[in-house]
Amino acid sequence: MKSLKTIIVGAGMILLACLPARADVTAAPDSANFGGAMEVQELKLILNAYSMLAVEQMSAIQRELRLLAVTKEVQTEDWDSMKGLMSEYSRSGANFAAVWYARPDGTYYTVENGLMRVKLSDRDYFPSLMSGKEVAGEVLISKSTGKRSAAFAVPVKKGGKVVGAVGVTMSLEDMSKAIDETLLLPPDMLFYALDTKGQVSLHRDTRLLLVFPSDLGSKTLDTAIAEMLSKPEGVVKYKFRGDKTVVFKRMGPEGWTYAVGVISGPETDK
Repeated sequence: MKSLKTIIVGAGMILLACLPARADVTAAPDSANFGGAMEVQELKLILNAYSMLAVEQMSAIQRELRLLAVTKEVQTEDWDSMKGLMSEYSRSGANFAAVWYARPDGTYYTVENGLMRVKLSDRDYFPSLMSGKEVAGEVLISKSTGKRSAAFAVPVKKGGKVVGAVGVTMSLEDMSKAIDETLLLPPDMLFYALDTKGQVSLHRDTRLLLVFPSDLGSKTLDTAIAEMLSKPEGVVKYKFRGDKTVVFKRMGPEGWTYAVGVISGPETDK
């Protein structure tokens, strides 16, 4: 693996930045302690850094939406009264594909386009949202932007009754690129995530976003994905665009399975 020791140190620093301050944690792991026999442990360290980056970003979005849902502006149920606040949130730096407010009948407004011609009522998550449950990391094609996205939403309640919902869609391509730029992995490594249905929700190769790996024609990959979706964590090996060793872990409120791996051999199409 190219530059693996450098990656391990960098991943350790990311982990420390994500963790709460502790008196007994003062430095990143020493790269001298890692060797060829420690490859799986090395991958697990990088996996922890990667998954924590993604989970913390998405958890922060949920916390922010909860705060928006109880503001006086959103509680008016009037788009004109809340669009200034929603616009300000849209510019907060999180690079949202869309920020929106939905009514119980599925009509919705976005900061970018105002009242939309289409409705959200046909989304699989919508009945659950209107029953009072939050949405975290629902993978879809955004109706307002056409981008491959993940939806996050929180119901707006008044007097114990759901009167609407505030939500955002995040571009999965932008999220994947941001993680790639942060981790700075060498070319012979990969990262990705799978949603609860087994669909690719993050990937270093953004062309594979929203793909079901079972459609890619590799029997060993099919077997590996089935194991990844059935276990909370582990290690798998398979052949797809090279021989791959991948460590995985299920994390976060969205229930995604995060994976980091190393590629050996040529990256063929299959």
